Amino acid sequence: MLKSILVGTTGLLLLITPSSAKSVPELSGSYALNYSVICQAVESSSPGITIVESVIAKFDRSDGMVQLTGTETSGDLVVWSGGTAGVTQSGVSQSQTYSNTATTVTFDALTYSAVYGPVSDGIAQSMLVSGIPNAGCTLSGTFIRQ
Repeated sequence: MLKSILVGTTGLLLLITPSSAKSVPELSGSYALNYSVICQAVESSSPGITIVESVIAKFDRSDGMVQLTGTETSGDLVVWSGGTAGVTQSGVSQSQTYSNTATTVTFDALTYSAVYGPVSDGIAQSMLVSGIPNAGCTLSGTFIRQ
């Protein structure tokens, strides 16, 4: 009985332990991307900021670049007493370098945690990212291949 429990427990551990030999999915083509950045407010020095972008991210694996095109909405996270509330919307068009591993993705020099969805022909069909782009800020994003 103890032997079957140990064998069953070992099998369960194999199912829930990440594989060190996990393959790295490629990022290629166009992905719909929605991401948010929230930075903490620090009284009297910074009202913080919230940014939401809805863009198309076009990954070119031949040169390791991603082109972002879409819309950004941003504004102060907190409006201090006597301040003026306001949110702005603007276009986004920029290129960044990228690379990825089985558990991370790096845009320019910033590395984030990555969780990949289904992979088809070696290409990730979706990806979730999260991390800290700057001190006091968080980022989370969802990529869905088009």
